[in-house]
Amino acid sequence: MTDPFVRLRELSTHMALEPAEDAECPKLSPRQQKALNVSDALMPNGKRITLLKTLLTSACERNCYYCPFRAGRDFRRATLQPDEMAQAFMSLYRAGIVQGLFLSSGVAGGRVFTVSSPISSST
Repeated sequence: MTDPFVRLRELSTHMALEPAEDAECPKLSPRQQKALNVSDALMPNGKRITLLKTLLTSACERNCYYCPFRAGRDFRRATLQPDEMAQAFMSLYRAGIVQGLFLSSGVAGGRVFTVSSPISSST
């Protein structure tokens, strides 16, 4: 099993495909972006916070045509266990790198399992 931060970096790079809107929010330095997908988010009150945008898993059993993470796409998949994600995020938070988390995920083992239980496989 690879280091959780290696998998986090890989999962985070997939978020460039995520259609979440961050227009009008400047990105962090290229060096910071290269390491992880970290970007500013504009809150409803006008405050900006720094978010880590990542996936819990890029593996997905569904093949929704519109989805960049669908089963039919050919790219390397990665997975973090929920406890690994929490530990990695808290390390970044304590270091002052991020203030929040934008977390997405592929569906592995059904939608209820994906959101309520640890994901069983990792690359």
